[in-house]
Amino acid sequence: MDKDTRTILLPKGTTEYDLVELPDYQDITKTRKYGKVGDSIYELKSIKESPKSIIFESGYVMENSEIILSSKINPTYLLISCLFDFQKYISLDDITDKFPWIEHIDEKYLLEITDKIDENGDSFYKISKPKVTDYLKKRIEAVQKTLDQTKLVNFMKMELYVNSESEVTDEIWALQLWSTSVNFVWDYLTISKYGDFVDSEKLNSHKAEVRNKLNINTMMTQQTTTKKEEKKKPVKKPVKKVAAGRGALDAFFKPK
Repeated sequence: MDKDTRTILLPKGTTEYDLVELPDYQDITKTRKYGKVGDSIYELKSIKESPKSIIFESGYVMENSEIILSSKINPTYLLISCLFDFQKYISLDDITDKFPWIEHIDEKYLLEITDKIDENGDSFYKISKPKVTDYLKKRIEAVQKTLDQTKLVNFMKMELYVNSESEVTDEIWALQLWSTSVNFVWDYLTISKYGDFVDSEKLNSHKAEVRNKLNINTMMTQQTTTKKEEKKKPVKKPVKKVAAGRGALDAFFKPK
């Protein structure tokens, strides 16, 4: 096969797929290619392997060793980022005029975060803040359950402790777990945090207190180290000056 042909790993049983242009999660003003299988959307990530070619079990040889992995994503996040500021009912035609890529998204995703009315054979949609909030909270709670069972917990707790003897209340830990989970979900959004998704003042105050104590400990350690180094420095003994003609060598060379 030619060097421009690449390998795409799709879900098991998939025989056909489409490539569609959708906004980038990090910057909705830009677009990128996604895979579409049925009504499901897949993010495509490229991995370049070191071998120059790939040999399949069937005997096919790929000259290009680049592999594209597909991972299923929920396009609802894109819809939230793009439609969050629309406070009035607008027709589907008006939505697709402004965001042509929405024609690739199944209506079920749109209904998860909007209210819909039908008039004279046309459908109109309006973003629903309560639906958006409920949707995001469910996703964040799911992330919480996963995080609480991973090794990431140790790294998350490091921000909360001054030393190994420090204690953290259950409330502070719960706030930290929630805040971290919110940040993971917000990686897929471009809107500002609001309401319960904003970091708690109590958590921020606790972290600030920890940072201050760590800074003080660091300063004290540096001061202690400096004093120890000063003590270790050898003290120079004063050298007595000998008058000319009275030194040991002068006596040796003195004529007899």
